[in-house]
Amino acid sequence: MDNQQAEKRLDDLRTQITRHAHQYYVLDDPLISDGEYDHLFRELLDLE
Repeated sequence: MDNQQAEKRLDDLRTQITRHAHQYYVLDDPLISDGEYDHLFRELLDLE
């Protein structure tokens, strides 16, 4: 993965995580499981 692809993936992950956190914490209506959320978050941390 080159830098441009990594930046695009980082942006995508941040958007997804923000949306899922809002669904979970604010709306109390999660769209994905805790495990799936954790997987996205770990991928974000690895890329950062």
